[in-house]
Parts: sequence; structure tokens; C-alpha cells
Amino acid sequence: MTQGADLQILINRIGAEHVERRLEIETQHEAQLFGQGLLLFNVENWRLAPWLVETALKLSGLYARARRNADHVVVRRNKLVFAELPPAFDGFTILHLTDLHADISVGAMRHLIGIVGNIEYDVCVLTGDYRGKTYGPFEKSLEIINELRAQLKGPIFAVLGNHDSIHMAPYSYGSFAGSNGNPDDVQRVRANCSPRSTHFLSRRRRPSFLSS
Repeated sequence: MTQGADLQILINRIGAEHVERRLEIETQHEAQLFGQGLLLFNVENWRLAPWLVETALKLSGLYARARRNADHVVVRRNKLVFAELPPAFDGFTILHLTDLHADISVGAMRHLIGIVGNIEYDVCVLTGDYRGKTYGPFEKSLEIINELRAQLKGPIFAVLGNHDSIHMAPYSYGSFAGSNGNPDDVQRVRANCSPRSTHFLSRRRRPSFLSS
């Protein structure tokens, strides 16, 4: 899929205005990272940072412990109670995965892929930051995210984060099989969302959210 083709797919789905706004935001962000904006320095663009952190941890003897902590995945369960919750959502469970930074968190992602298939839930939401950096290649991130996707059950709702590019959306949407459901009708999520479907959501003021 060429870059022009993936943008045309998005334009057909969400309109040229949303695509143009997101591209403008990404262009401005990259300009700031590379010293063309108000920021003269940004740690995300400092290539020596990972090496310095790793070296410091090794010299202090904490590298192995830090690696184990970084690769460890904890499933936290939070119970929310709402007085006016519709009966259809009594006991409704959401699996929330966010800030995965898959390409720089390979160990943690392998652990997550290994355990997520045993978790019971009704819908899964992925809330962005699939890539480690806020610019550059994203193919490795998508490859790992797609492995994760193969282990997920039921409908999936996904958005892009500030670390992600709008060019990632068509590839993810296509590999996730797409959806004909209506993600805006929250009252009918259980009734309308078919298994093995993925929804990219949109809000008018936030072009990082993509509409299905």
C-alpha cells in the first residue's frame, strides 16, 4: 500500500478535513523536534538518551532489575459503580490497553501477548501510543500490535496517540478486519458489535481519533 493510497482510504472514510488537520499537527510536531519550532531541544529527538540510560543502569548494577521491571505486565482490575448505569451494562468489562510503545517494549509485549488470551472481557479499547518515538518508522510497532490483535477477543475500539502517525491507521484497520458497527451508539455496544471487529473512533475536535 503506497502512502498516497493509504491517505485516500482515510479520506474516503473520515473526510479530507480530518486527514489534513492530523497531517498538519504531525508536521508541526516534527518541525519542533528538529529545531524548526519554538523548542530548541527535545529529549525525544536525542539519540544518545537510550544508550546513556542503559549504560548508567549497567554501571550501577541495576540493569537486570530494570529490564525485569520493564518487561513485567500487571493486570489491574478496577470496579466502577454508576447509579444510572443501563441494565445492559451490568457486569460489562472493558479491557484497556494503552501506551504500548511496542517497538521499544518487545519483552513486555511478548508477555502481554502470552496472557491476554486468558482474560475475560466484553470489549477491548486501545488508546494509542503504539510506537516508541513520536516520528519515524512504524512497521515494527504494527507487526507486534497485529500479533497482539490475533490474541484479542470480541470487538475492539482503537484511537491513535501523539506517538502515532495517521499513516498507521489504514494498515491497522485493514489487518484488524474492519467493522460495520456504529461505535457512537454506546447504549447498543453489546447488541451491534460483532466479534473480531475493530472500530476507529472520531471526535470532531480531535483529528487523532479516526471514524469507522
